[in-house]
Amino acid sequence: GAGHRLTVHCRELDNGGGVALGLELRGQDGTLHFSAIADLDARPPPAAQAGAPLLGLGDWQGEIYDGSVLFHGAGFRVIRSVEGVSDQGIVGRVAGTREAGWDGRGWLTDPALLDGGLQLALLWHKHMMGGPSLPTSLGSYRVYPIARQHGPVRCVVQGRVLDRSAALANIVFANDDGQVVAELSDVETHLIPGGVQ
Repeated sequence: GAGHRLTVHCRELDNGGGVALGLELRGQDGTLHFSAIADLDARPPPAAQAGAPLLGLGDWQGEIYDGSVLFHGAGFRVIRSVEGVSDQGIVGRVAGTREAGWDGRGWLTDPALLDGGLQLALLWHKHMMGGPSLPTSLGSYRVYPIARQHGPVRCVVQGRVLDRSAALANIVFANDDGQVVAELSDVETHLIPGGVQ
């Protein structure tokens, strides 16, 4: 239909060693829907290496895009494979904007890649809690100055259950040389009410 009108509000919080911006996404009536702090440092973060491998990975059972846990349309189906899953996490290959057929020009980040990592976190949540969930918060996002990978990127989700409906995960994206391309930290997911199957 007509959709919703949302406004992004941005204000400078600090201009010391870098620039810190306060970001808010507000509805027409001023309701706050989302907030974040963007820390724009002129110095690139130090290169990171992928963490310890997940042990005891078993085969993923079932469809990746089943219409319930992952309900994404064809353009957003960026998980190319699931290598394995365990109680500690899940590992898969995720396509970036170029391979997914998105227009990647002008992006400083790769939204398809990030969405694929969040999708893998939802699959892991289903493995642990038996139902569909949604991401509800994100602690931090860090991108590294490494040339973009052509083709799928290895994505490792390491998580832990917080309570009967919530889990917390860290998501690491690494290229074929093992260099970390990006990280999402403290990604919180919650079961959708009535979603346990």
